[in-house]
Amino acid sequence: MAYTALRNRGSCAHQIALTSIKTDDLINKRWNWGERWTPFAGVRNKDAAILPRKVMGRYVMFHRIDPDICIAYSDDLQRWYDIKAIIGPRQGKWDCLKVGAAGPPIEISEGWLFIYHGVTFDRVYRLGVLLLDKDDPERILYRSERPILEPTIDYERLRNVSNVVFSCGAVLMDDRLLIYYGGADTVVCVATYEFSELMP
Repeated sequence: MAYTALRNRGSCAHQIALTSIKTDDLINKRWNWGERWTPFAGVRNKDAAILPRKVMGRYVMFHRIDPDICIAYSDDLQRWYDIKAIIGPRQGKWDCLKVGAAGPPIEISEGWLFIYHGVTFDRVYRLGVLLLDKDDPERILYRSERPILEPTIDYERLRNVSNVVFSCGAVLMDDRLLIYYGGADTVVCVATYEFSELMP
């Protein structure tokens, strides 16, 4: 599991942390988490997601070093290397301030379906979609010009943190994608899409 952790008590500086749990323990709600570690200790970093399988013999992680989505590789999930920015904000678009992962990409026949979030200068969080090459996840095959989800309903716009839809995961069931997301940091929601709605 990849998650965001504070560097120390009372600090607002965040970094990525990793841990693991046995499947049987997770299913039976025995919270026997393994060792916790920070793969980029001391680096202000957020929004990490690891591909569910190795690509070309290596683990692949997406993470955000503001304002970009970065990629990193590992042989053992402990030491990460070849870190580089691969997706950045776009001037004048809905993702013009910063971008970040919105959960692990999902493998489909065309590549890796990657939901991401984009933020504008007025701090509105929206979701978009990327399609990454299956064998070269640094290669972007498609990026949505418009968001697929944005805050429009009161519980997404007017609560603890206004104007935020923020996802940490999605599930593909047949040809339907279920995106689980937080609305205004207050409620948990799900949005459902036919696969054909997401990409041309």
